[in-house]
Amino acid sequence: MLLLRDARPDLLARVTRLLRRLGERELAARLADQPYYGECRCTPRCRAVLTAEPGTSSPLMIWLEDDRGIVGEVSLTADGTMVTTVELTG
Repeated sequence: MLLLRDARPDLLARVTRLLRRLGERELAARLADQPYYGECRCTPRCRAVLTAEPGTSSPLMIWLEDDRGIVGEVSLTADGTMVTTVELTG
């Protein structure tokens, strides 16, 4: 199975940094070992990267912010312990 750290190290580094900055150290630590399921295909404009099987996301999410403001989001599993999708917009 392809892991996020192998498929998208650039994305992993940026999202890990943003999650740590928001105090989400446990989520950031788990992200490197999560699988890479590819790009979301829900719409032609969707830029999300799947780190869990499609359909496993819940309504839980975290806005990713840096000094410029919101630059993306991560969706989480229902228990909030794993990232299911990552989308960077800025």
